[in-house]
Amino acid sequence: MSAKAFGDFYCYLHCLNLLSIKEQGITSKEYLDDVRKEPFYYRGGTSKEAQQKWAERILDSIYKYHGAQGDGPNGHNDLLVREGIASKARYKVKEGAEFNVNPGLNESISILGIIGSQVLERILPSAGTKLSEALTLLSRAKNVSNSAPFKIQVGSYDVVAPKADYTVLSKLESALENRKVVSFEYEGSRCEVDPYASFVYQKAFYLVGLERYKKNAESSSMPGKYRTYTVHNISHVELHSGQNFSMGNQENFCLTTYLSTSKGNKVNGGETCEVLLKMTRDTDGKNRFVDEYKLSECQNIEETAHSHYIVKAQAQDSVDFKRWLINNADCVEILKPKQLRTDVIQDIKHAMNVYAH
Repeated sequence: MSAKAFGDFYCYLHCLNLLSIKEQGITSKEYLDDVRKEPFYYRGGTSKEAQQKWAERILDSIYKYHGAQGDGPNGHNDLLVREGIASKARYKVKEGAEFNVNPGLNESISILGIIGSQVLERILPSAGTKLSEALTLLSRAKNVSNSAPFKIQVGSYDVVAPKADYTVLSKLESALENRKVVSFEYEGSRCEVDPYASFVYQKAFYLVGLERYKKNAESSSMPGKYRTYTVHNISHVELHSGQNFSMGNQENFCLTTYLSTSKGNKVNGGETCEVLLKMTRDTDGKNRFVDEYKLSECQNIEETAHSHYIVKAQAQDSVDFKRWLINNADCVEILKPKQLRTDVIQDIKHAMNVYAH
């Protein structure tokens, strides 16, 4: 297949997807405006007239295959209707027709829909738009008899997280994608930041960047340090297109590595440490964190007794791990490291003091 034919192949697929998700259909101009944004679009160097004729040809070819009296086999023709002619023609899926450009999705529609709806509130706006379009495509696919055979159940209480401002999210996403310096209001200060990455933890958005300048009513400073910001506390964002990152493009910055240091211990990251735990057996002589689950792949049983196991494992020194230890204090006791044991004991004592009054 030639490079030109291969480029057309991707453009045909894009057109089929648009027809699947646009209930009002599309014209050749609307299709052209949309496909021009795609990285595989290769006709940018031709004249506007030539591009328009090409778009008309793409839609006309699809209609000749999937349209009324189309050349497609049974089940693939008589699916599209065309209203108007030439550049004014609007193509759309025939009412009641099943136009599914990826039949293989039928087997997983309900699962993908559930996953998608939960992911939507955890991704940035432009990615969310693309996912919404994909979910619309799924919703038009063949119905299944059991519409909800699968559910994702979170392990802890699923609190309602604070909502980040959509405009703020959009501007930060643009800054991240285009490596632009940003400034914003945060906790009473005006901060100027090189944004490196973002992530979601417990439904809240976070931004990681190098804080290059900070000013408030009392003072101003140039910290030059990495910092994690909660996005719902960010406001009045401004992009500075004329400025470069103060430490280059930070191509070597790795969010996973950053969260695996002490800086990430409050967001389900933190440095990995070796723990020695006493796991109490239940009435059946078992402990679910030995017989069913593991703290890590390298978990080993160091000692087996009638009433308990002694287990060595790798764990992340994070807030979540400490909460897990407290929640399972009835069957898990920390033996090492000493500092982790002390921290958990202090947290338990504090909780007891709160409820002692």
